Amino acid sequence: MKVNPIYLIALGVMLILVGIFIKRNDPGTKSDEIEIQETVLNAAGESVSEAEEINAKANQDAFEQYVANKFSARYFNVERIVPEEDLAFSNLRADYNISGKQGSIYLNTTWIFQYVDHTLEVANNEELSGFKAVIETNAGPAFKIIGIGGRPDNPRLLYIIPAKEITQGQKRIFEIVDYKKENLQSNFFFDLNEMTLK
Repeated sequence: MKVNPIYLIALGVMLILVGIFIKRNDPGTKSDEIEIQETVLNAAGESVSEAEEINAKANQDAFEQYVANKFSARYFNVERIVPEEDLAFSNLRADYNISGKQGSIYLNTTWIFQYVDHTLEVANNEELSGFKAVIETNAGPAFKIIGIGGRPDNPRLLYIIPAKEITQGQKRIFEIVDYKKENLQSNFFFDLNEMTLK
């Protein structure tokens, strides 16, 4: 019996197609195309998160510098501090010498681009513990300084919240309206009698 070669070719093509269909539908295997695409996405995801981390550090550094520049060099020496050096919540310390009185102000700074639902995260759990430690040890006045919007080196809004007023991690904007710095062009003013920073 003679078989037509066209039938053999058609049968071979059908077997190949059935094999490809079975392989693609097998959950245990993936095609090379899918694996390559996932690898690219994973690599891009890692790169983006690294870039975001670097950008967040640069933003924090720029905001710290902005805050440091708001203190008059005539009366204050502002230093970045490592949390273990001083207090767990603080990233800046402003040593002052005003009218013969000397001391330190502890600052925790954060810049955020925007807030959601009129709510801000003003402190994480570690910072809340640090605020409590500052108050209990009476190490000196402590403040949370939050910049919002604009750029880290030129925020649109600025809030200076005394650490003693922060008892929970989140605050609604209306709860901190009294701590808003009205004139962003002026330097900080530290009232020695009231121990307030404006």
